[in-house]
Amino acid sequence: MGKTNWSLDDLIDRKCLEFETTISKNEDDLSTWLDYYGYKNSLPEVTFKEKVFILERAVRELPGSYELWEVYIDECAGKIKNADYIKHKKKFKVVNRLFERSLVLLSTSSSLWTKYLRFILDTQSSEVTLIRKVFNRSLLALPVSQHHFIWPLYIEFADMVGGPTGCLIYKKYMLYATPESLQGISPDIDTGLDITISDIISKIADFGCIEYALTLIQELLVNPERYAMLPSSLLDLWLQFIDFFILASKEKEKSLNSRDLDFEFEQKVSFALKIFPDQISKLYLKLVEYFTLKDNHSKVRYYFEKGLRDSLTVSDFTTLFESYLEFEENVLLNLSNKLESGQYNKDSVLELDLRMYEFENLVASRKILLNDMMIRQNPNNLDEWFKRIEYYEKDNKLTEMLTTYANALGTVNPLKAHSISSSKKHTLPKLWINYALFYGSKGDISTANLIFSKSVQSEFKSPDDLVELYITWSNMHLDRGNIDAAIDVLEQVCTGEENPYAYNDTSVKIRHRVGKSTELWSHYIDVLEASVTDTDDKSSIERVCEAYDKAIDLKVASVLTLMNYANFLEEMKLVERSFTVYELGIQFFSDPKLRYQIWNVYLSKAMSFIQNLERIRDLFEQCIFGMGSGAEKSGCPGRLCKPLFLLYVKFEEQNGSYLSALRLLESCVQKMGEDLRSRSISKKEIEALRNDKYEIYNLMVSKAKKLGDNDEVRRLYEQVINDHDLPLPKTIEFGFHFIDLETSLKQFNRARSIFKFICRSDHPDAAIMKNPWSKWKDFEINYGSEASFKDMLRFKRNVEVEFKNQGIISDNSKNIGFVKSTSTTKAEENINPEALDIDLDI
Repeated sequence: MGKTNWSLDDLIDRKCLEFETTISKNEDDLSTWLDYYGYKNSLPEVTFKEKVFILERAVRELPGSYELWEVYIDECAGKIKNADYIKHKKKFKVVNRLFERSLVLLSTSSSLWTKYLRFILDTQSSEVTLIRKVFNRSLLALPVSQHHFIWPLYIEFADMVGGPTGCLIYKKYMLYATPESLQGISPDIDTGLDITISDIISKIADFGCIEYALTLIQELLVNPERYAMLPSSLLDLWLQFIDFFILASKEKEKSLNSRDLDFEFEQKVSFALKIFPDQISKLYLKLVEYFTLKDNHSKVRYYFEKGLRDSLTVSDFTTLFESYLEFEENVLLNLSNKLESGQYNKDSVLELDLRMYEFENLVASRKILLNDMMIRQNPNNLDEWFKRIEYYEKDNKLTEMLTTYANALGTVNPLKAHSISSSKKHTLPKLWINYALFYGSKGDISTANLIFSKSVQSEFKSPDDLVELYITWSNMHLDRGNIDAAIDVLEQVCTGEENPYAYNDTSVKIRHRVGKSTELWSHYIDVLEASVTDTDDKSSIERVCEAYDKAIDLKVASVLTLMNYANFLEEMKLVERSFTVYELGIQFFSDPKLRYQIWNVYLSKAMSFIQNLERIRDLFEQCIFGMGSGAEKSGCPGRLCKPLFLLYVKFEEQNGSYLSALRLLESCVQKMGEDLRSRSISKKEIEALRNDKYEIYNLMVSKAKKLGDNDEVRRLYEQVINDHDLPLPKTIEFGFHFIDLETSLKQFNRARSIFKFICRSDHPDAAIMKNPWSKWKDFEINYGSEASFKDMLRFKRNVEVEFKNQGIISDNSKNIGFVKSTSTTKAEENINPEALDIDLDI
């Protein structure tokens, strides 16, 4: 492609004369030139010169033909396709000039420009200036509507060259790109490029243009809503901005004062902390990184400590604390290395000792710092306050412990205070109590009283909290033997201003309701009782009685309160007066269970102290059967009367007769039956009542047998097996006992009647009826005859038919009743007696 001798004889053979003749006649015929080149190109022995000879003439004759230029350029470029640019630089420049010649005439051809650019990018990448100028010329030559053909190559060149040139190219691209593509809303359809401003920032930062990257990020941070579709979050952008700022800080120091630069950086990070309070560790570590690079250790420590104080999560705290430890370890290591290398002086040794001391303190303070963070995270979590107090107490730091008490009580919202661990030891009252008792344990009762007095003025979630405080306050004085002070503490709340509010009325403040606490009154009365030292101390006794009466008037007395009142009077030898308390309690409580508890104790006491038997009987009658009007009219309900009847029976057996006791037990059964039929009790109570009834029946039969009256025993057995309240298994059990009685008296027909009565209770195939039929069979074998055995089988057939007609086969144990049928079914009438003739020996 250099200077050569061109001989027409070598270039034109006879076969080419036809093409030459045609061209001479019409030099502007493009197809002839292309056919000519095609012919030459098809010859195996054709030389590069021959092809160039034709193409050079063709483009000279038709300089505006894009096709000819493209063929010419491809031919020449193909010749040096695999050549080394350094060794054959001239040849490459020839092709470049060929491109330039074509573009002089075809400057608006985007395909020629892209072909040229592609060629120099692939073969002459080291010629940065040349490539940059060609790209710039192409953009100037082409209309804007065709720039999209150039930009993918231009961006490729920018990524390849990098540095300031790459940065400038991306700056230009931002002028060309659509706002939508830069904002990440949609890629540039024309260029096929999916480059957002976030990508551009990363690129130019990699190219070293940090200042411009900072400028672009500031644009994003100022208009976050405009760039909401970018893949990078606002936090990522801020962190990126901070990183770029750190990188650019050394360059900025050349034009800015160091203090001004530090202040600017701190302001930026502080602003980021306000926006992202959940990213404390990351942002504080950026501050640490900045000042570490500037070798400003005091600022590094300041921001580590501030970050630990501001942390709100365990993750942030742990990250910062471990980084702080690592920083201090590195400082110690550097100081040690200096000393070991001979850089020894007094100040270095002192600094090493100081740093070691600070490092040890930092390690030891971890639990307190973490506790600080947990309290900041949730100041109403009592677990952390108690944990902090325990730390100081264990380290014997009493001043810090007392300060923590004061801070906790001043910080915690009483209505939001809680324990995540649900520990009963971690409550707001316990915080007040422990604070006060600390002073009490040191003998400072006046300060303890002051703390308690403030505590009862505070707000609480429940009146139970105030009750606990008052009781503990009084106990503090009791422990010191000052019973009068203990009484004074309780009297101010128990006997103070009366109010109509109920204890559980949440619409009223707690301090107005605490005086209605049963627990508080019980404790108050216990303290008053403890002040009574002698049964002759009438004034103290009356003071206690007045407190009991007041509790009853306020309706805060429980059954236990009344029992204690009666026991107190009994101990003070005022037995008759104690009986009036029992009677008052019976009227006071309407709940049968509570009244039963009172009666149970009252009757036992009456039997011990009252000599008049009729008076005791009257009490039993009043208790069990009721009298007068009101809640006690109906007496004790059947489900509760069993123990009372047994007590009454025992009394009658000791002071009356067995027959009276038996009649009482019949009354007990009757009362239980009434309760069972009332339908006002639960299933569980019904089951228990049935079992109680069964036990009473057993007791009745046992006592009747002791009397030796068989007729009475028979009457009781008949009553039991006809009682529909008993479960079927229990009824069958009593039926067997009844049969055993009749068998022992040789009353076999009566025994058979009982078997019939039992065996008609359910279908013979029911599981529960297997045993009765088996026993009847054994009975007939032992005591019957062939005829009686046939009667049994006939009866069984009748029962089967009866239940079959009714469609009932029951496998459960529920009693279905023992009422004999008065009518005969058709099945019974049609049974053939002769069909039951079976051998008794089977």
